[in-house]
Amino acid sequence: MKAVLIKGLGIPLSLETVPDPTPGPGEAVAKVHACGAGLTIHHARAGRTRVEYPRILGHEIAGEIVAVGSGVSEVQVGDAVTAYFYLTCGHCHWCRINRETLCDNLAGHIGRDIDGGYAEYMKAPARSFIKLPPDLDWRNQPAEAAVICDAIATPVKVIRKARLSYNDTVAVFGAGGGLGLHMLQ
Repeated sequence: MKAVLIKGLGIPLSLETVPDPTPGPGEAVAKVHACGAGLTIHHARAGRTRVEYPRILGHEIAGEIVAVGSGVSEVQVGDAVTAYFYLTCGHCHWCRINRETLCDNLAGHIGRDIDGGYAEYMKAPARSFIKLPPDLDWRNQPAEAAVICDAIATPVKVIRKARLSYNDTVAVFGAGGGLGLHMLQ
């Protein structure tokens, strides 16, 4: 498959041919239809976040499951999916109370600790794939679906955690960026 790799700090990204991923137990492979270029990509390229080289970056995907490993029940072939950035266990105290970013067993991040979506196919733990809503037109607008899953999901989660209501007054810092604009909306 074709993939865009980061090979080191200050080295331009390169388009290369790499082996197609195959799912192991508990894993799934998605055909990537689109992958966004969020701030995490820029941080990795600038060296502000740890990345083991070489790495396929990208986590803001819209894709379709094409293969599953043994023991997978979360997704099946044909499911439209996006990917959850954090590689969480799903079982610890923090995961069970919807605070996954504090996971006791965090295995890292998609596109930083395992290969991401800047490729034709992406392999990840099956629990890291999230089914897209059936009314989201991801086939005709894959780029929008890929980006919206991150750019809207993050502000929605923040608003829910903060328990904001319509009569609260808040300040949104960075309101000119992708997340900030969606937070305002």
